[in-house]
Amino acid sequence: MIITGFQLRASRKVLNCTLEELSHSTGVSKITISRLESTTDNLQDISCSAKDAENLYNYFTDKKLLYSNKNTISLDVDIDYKPIEENLTKFQFIVARVICRTSQRLLSKQLGIHYNTIYRLEKTDNTSYLDTKKED
Repeated sequence: MIITGFQLRASRKVLNCTLEELSHSTGVSKITISRLESTTDNLQDISCSAKDAENLYNYFTDKKLLYSNKNTISLDVDIDYKPIEENLTKFQFIVARVICRTSQRLLSKQLGIHYNTIYRLEKTDNTSYLDTKKED
């Protein structure tokens, strides 16, 4: 399966994986990954060799990410369910930020909260709920 630009960016971000780490783990060059992330529209399939696309897909699915269609990304783990009105998981927070193509710094300005707060939130476990009582 070929993933989309959004799925590639979101997958790398939720795994907190650098370009170097992803390149080393998949055999796909850093330049190719960077090009795919910066030039591929959200719902457009990544455009690279079939082998590179397969390596990226396999790496991400081995890390428990699922892609049921080109519009989605999810975690293949069980978490305690909470209504979205109460809290977001770190995974949901990052995916929402990535789909909007917004940096941590820009989001902090848009929300009027300190950059370090967003940075700290994105360093938690993917299945952790963000505590809205403690955070901005």
